[in-house]
Amino acid sequence: MTPAVAAVCVVHEIKPDAGRVGKMAIDKRPVDGPVAVEPLGLAGDTQCDRKYHGGPDAALYAYAQEEAERWAAELGREIPPGFFGENIATRGLAVTDALVGERWRIGNTVEVTVTNPRVPCATFARHIDVPQ
Repeated sequence: MTPAVAAVCVVHEIKPDAGRVGKMAIDKRPVDGPVAVEPLGLAGDTQCDRKYHGGPDAALYAYAQEEAERWAAELGREIPPGFFGENIATRGLAVTDALVGERWRIGNTVEVTVTNPRVPCATFARHIDVPQ
């Protein structure tokens, strides 16, 4: 299967957060149509804690929709694209097996370079109200 973009997601709402920054931009939702990829991320997206999120080496966050479906089954709840704060939900790409430096072509228009592993954070745990 050729890797494909299942959804492109940007921040839906800035929400208050009990963490040190006081707000979070993890609530990402799919958008219709093309979205420009800029040096610091997608047009229309933002990060509230730029010490740990975003920047030129973390401009996009990709997550495999197959992995989200696995979590949906494990948690017994719907996991829509953007739920994990990802900007690009993929199909047919094993993002969990990514190696720093890999270049991915996703669909016909997106080419990215893997620069960092994803690291679960406390903001996400508060966002979904699951402490583990």
